[in-house]
Amino acid sequence: MIISYGGTRNIFYCPSNKQFNSDLTWGYDTNNNVNFKITGYLWFVAGANQVLPMYYRTNLLGTPEQPPSKTELVLDDVVNLQGDYTYIKAGSLVGVPNIAQRTSHLIGSRPAGGNIMFEDTHVAWRKFQDMTNHFVGGGPIYQF
Repeated sequence: MIISYGGTRNIFYCPSNKQFNSDLTWGYDTNNNVNFKITGYLWFVAGANQVLPMYYRTNLLGTPEQPPSKTELVLDDVVNLQGDYTYIKAGSLVGVPNIAQRTSHLIGSRPAGGNIMFEDTHVAWRKFQDMTNHFVGGGPIYQF
């Protein structure tokens, strides 16, 4: 939908991980007629493959306990596989050789944090040590 309103492929990838913005990730699994793109962000919208349904955002008005200004909608991938944040080779990337799915904002081999867009559309930086939510998505562990 974003593309149909004028968005370009570049907005789906963090500039700090330019290698990940490639034809291989953007056109992932088109041979099997799957309309699935691997991006550098987690999208908390219903049907997003990497996100558990409990995190789906279906009401953009928020709730009294969680208003739009405090509800995450899109965030940088902060992901690890067995403690490695620099190179994730998970089942979802089979057939995408030489492309590192990794945490975009690293200090050495450790994550610095990530940008988060909230339902009210403001964006804020969250330090890695302040990330409290973790979930497993088909092998890798996602954090926000």
